[in-house]
Amino acid sequence: MKIAIVASAHAPSEEDWKKILKADFIIAADGGARFFIDSTRKPDLIVGDMDSLAPDILKVMKLESSLQFHPIEKAQTDLELSLKEARRRLASQIDVFSWADHRMDYGLDSLYSASESTQPIDFYTHNCQLHILNQHRSPCNLRADHGTKVSVYSLRSPISLRSKGLKWELAWKGDSIFRSQSNRVTAEQIHIEVDEGAAFLLVENP
Repeated sequence: MKIAIVASAHAPSEEDWKKILKADFIIAADGGARFFIDSTRKPDLIVGDMDSLAPDILKVMKLESSLQFHPIEKAQTDLELSLKEARRRLASQIDVFSWADHRMDYGLDSLYSASESTQPIDFYTHNCQLHILNQHRSPCNLRADHGTKVSVYSLRSPISLRSKGLKWELAWKGDSIFRSQSNRVTAEQIHIEVDEGAAFLLVENP
């Protein structure tokens, strides 16, 4: 089952909507539900403390969406709780949209939380895609146009990874922070194997 999670940072792009509406199950992280007010399809589940939803929007959403309430003061963000729920439902793929805004701490928290997932998780923004890499998603094979700019940053160490299909191939094993910035795709697909630790692969959109 493919699950799409929509957070509240900004309205999804037209391309994002195409991906979201193809999902088998949609979770809105609190305020992300407001983007569905004019959509014929509503979220299957809304997760959060509901403090970002106006009463009239919440009233409409309750007609078609299930609600999972959490207290305002909590240790996890609404997006992190949504990721936890998607993993609990044994999703085969989790795609996250509208998650990156001025709260960089929330965004980084989501990436670190996703780094331990046994299911594939991808994060989408208007200008790039972030793919979580760990031993549960190894090898990872992704298609990308020749010359596409990509970067890899470690999330958990020690880390051991290697690649094929990049201008500067990756071959790293160690306890220190790893990063490969502004690399380039040189093959029809990127192939990355992770034996230990976790990282994210950032692929810029054409």
